[in-house]
Amino acid sequence: IETDVAAAETDIDTLETAVTEIKIGEIVFTLFCNSGNNLTGVRGILRVPFACTITDYYLLANKNVSVVIDIWKDTDADSITASAPPTLTGAAKAKDTTLTGWTKTIAADDILYFNVDSATVSATEAAPAIISLTLKYERT
Repeated sequence: IETDVAAAETDIDTLETAVTEIKIGEIVFTLFCNSGNNLTGVRGILRVPFACTITDYYLLANKNVSVVIDIWKDTDADSITASAPPTLTGAAKAKDTTLTGWTKTIAADDILYFNVDSATVSATEAAPAIISLTLKYERT
């Protein structure tokens, strides 16, 4: 039995090491919006508990929409996206793997705000649009 317990403890230690070594992940912000609603302004906020570098984004929608989502650190509208915020223009998906001009470095415990600069959902659509912004990161 002692051998089995020791083996199990070794397995747990190995698993804990593997989990702490996971370097790549995603931060996801989802927005549900109907036509006619005021969609602009801060629509999401989260704390990033670890240091990381944003490597790319994916912006997806369940229908063709036009939306611009800026990302701020702190509450004073300190944009990390420069002049290239995640944008859909009459489309259902967009991605950017270069993030030109972005402040990509996130410190542990930084607060991110997701500010919708503009959004247009077709008035002829009965169902709400679902928009998902995924920020891919690598832990530092």
